[in-house]
Amino acid sequence: MGIRFKAPMKQIQKRGAIRMITANNATSYYTYRDSPMGFEYDLAKAFADHLGVALEVIVPEWDTMFEVLNSGQGDFIAAGITRTEPREQIALFSDPYMSVQQKFIHHKLKFGIKDTEQLAGKTIHIRKGTSYQERLEELKASGIDLDIQLLEDMATEEIIRMVSEKKITFTIADSNIALLNRRYYPDIKIGMPIQEEEYLGWAVKKTNKVLRDQINEFLEMAEETGTLGKIYEKYYGNLEIFDYFDLKKFHERIKTRLPQYKKIIKAESKEYGFDWRLIAAMVYQESHFNARAKSHTGVRGLIGKIQKV
Repeated sequence: MGIRFKAPMKQIQKRGAIRMITANNATSYYTYRDSPMGFEYDLAKAFADHLGVALEVIVPEWDTMFEVLNSGQGDFIAAGITRTEPREQIALFSDPYMSVQQKFIHHKLKFGIKDTEQLAGKTIHIRKGTSYQERLEELKASGIDLDIQLLEDMATEEIIRMVSEKKITFTIADSNIALLNRRYYPDIKIGMPIQEEEYLGWAVKKTNKVLRDQINEFLEMAEETGTLGKIYEKYYGNLEIFDYFDLKKFHERIKTRLPQYKKIIKAESKEYGFDWRLIAAMVYQESHFNARAKSHTGVRGLIGKIQKV
C-alpha cells in the first residue's frame, strides 16, 4: 500500500524527490567509490524509499542549513543536529532517533578538565553555528572566563584532527562523532561531558507539520522493523571497543608496510573484482603486512596468493 500524500506533501510527490539538507562528513554524508554513504544518508534514503520518491542531497555551508531549509531550497535537514531551544525557535523537529552528549576533546599528552569550572582560561576551538557554540556561550555567560575560537565551516572531524596533531589544544564534539573519529585519531582523549544528554532529530520548516509527522511515522516504523538498528550498527557498531596500542600500530603500518605490497594487492583485487581496500584490511588482519608471519596452523606469508611474494 503506497503512501497517501496530504496537501503539503504533494509538491514532493509531483517533484518525484525529497530534498535532504545535510553536511559532508563521516557521520552524515560522503561518497565512497562513487556511491553515497553515511548514517544520515542511509536513514534518509530509507525514508525516501518509504515515501516512494527519489532522494536529492543538498550540502550547503554548515551555518546556512536552516536558511536553506526556510527558503524552501530543501525539505528537511538530516545532519546529526541536536534539538536545542534556539533551533526549535526557527524549525520544527522530529522525534529523536539517537542520544548524544557533548564531550571535551584534547590530546592524550595534555591535561583535561574534571569540571566545567576548569574551563576558565582555556581556549577552545569549535565550528561556528554548532550546539557546542551555544553551550560554551552559556558557560561563559555563567561567569566562566573561557576563550571561544569559532572556525568558519570547518567540519568537527577536521578540528579533531587538529587536536590530534597538537595544532590546537581543545575542542568539543558530540559523543558519536568523538567515538567514530577516535578510530582515525587514536591520540585524542575523550574527556568529560560539558552538557546533559541531548537528542538528534531531523528538522523541517515550522509550517510543515505534515512532513514532520511523516518523518515521525517513518522513524517509529524504522525502529520497530530494525532498519534503524541495522544502519546504526553499520556506522557505530563496536565503537566503544578501543585499543590504543593496536590502533597506533595499525596507523604506523599503513604508512611503513602497506606501500611495499599495495601494487600487488591492487592487482590481485582487480583480477577478482574486489575492492583493494577490503583485501588490504584482510591482509592486515591476517599478518599485519608481515610477509614472514606464521599462523597457528603453520601457514606463512601475508594471505592467499599474496604470500608467494
